[in-house]
Amino acid sequence: MKRKTLKQVLKDIRSSLKHFWFWKVIYPIKKVKYFIQRGKHGWSDGDWYNLSYYLCDIIVPCIKKLKEEGNGYPASLDSQKSPVKRWQNILDNIIYTFETFRKVINNKVEYIPLQEYTPKLRKKLVAHYKKHGIKVLTKKEIEKVERGFNLFKEHFLDLWD
Repeated sequence: MKRKTLKQVLKDIRSSLKHFWFWKVIYPIKKVKYFIQRGKHGWSDGDWYNLSYYLCDIIVPCIKKLKEEGNGYPASLDSQKSPVKRWQNILDNIIYTFETFRKVINNKVEYIPLQEYTPKLRKKLVAHYKKHGIKVLTKKEIEKVERGFNLFKEHFLDLWD
């Protein structure tokens, strides 16, 4: 086993101190700053920096709460056979979509937009991402994600109780 030189040891110590300083000193201060900013504007610097991540964090629990405790459904569903059940299915689709987007953001899943999807491309991506433990969505899953996003756009103004 090769011994580390003094220079390497000092470099490791410096790196550890930087890591410690950021996560134990700077980051908690930033969290307080973000808390104050959220109270002031409703969002923080940390939120707009990765807005898609933040929105997925907000949208999923809010839609789940609307699904569990909501008392109504959009008037546009009145002509449907069972509008309450249809509304619940719409909300489930939206939840699935934003949970999947969160997995994409966290590098757990790879998403191919439907207009770019080909079996050949998926096969290539599966081979590439398999070694990293990242799942590539199937065509059926992509269709479900895009359907949920379209429902979100269609019913955006209906997301209230």
